[in-house]
Amino acid sequence: MCQAFLELPESDGRYELVDGELAPKMSPISAHSRTQKRSLRLLDDWCETFGCGEVNPEWTVALQSRRLDWVPVPDLAYISYARVPADWDGEGLAQEFQNW
Repeated sequence: MCQAFLELPESDGRYELVDGELAPKMSPISAHSRTQKRSLRLLDDWCETFGCGEVNPEWTVALQSRRLDWVPVPDLAYISYARVPADWDGEGLAQEFQNW
């Protein structure tokens, strides 16, 4: 189910996969967007200062919850460099790091 979800055309709208079911990703309201922007700035500055990882908005993460595929598109996602393979090219899903 996860791979089928990831292969959906982007023109089909914005969705997340929750408990194995498609769920529309809602467009945030203005206050939410401002909070997301401020949080990204703070976390990005922290990441650059300490060189410990990377934070990105709307980065798809493929996981499992209760043995069901779960593919959220979080407002912000942090990935620690300690979890990233040395040969990572900066592309791809965070699921590729879960066994590292």
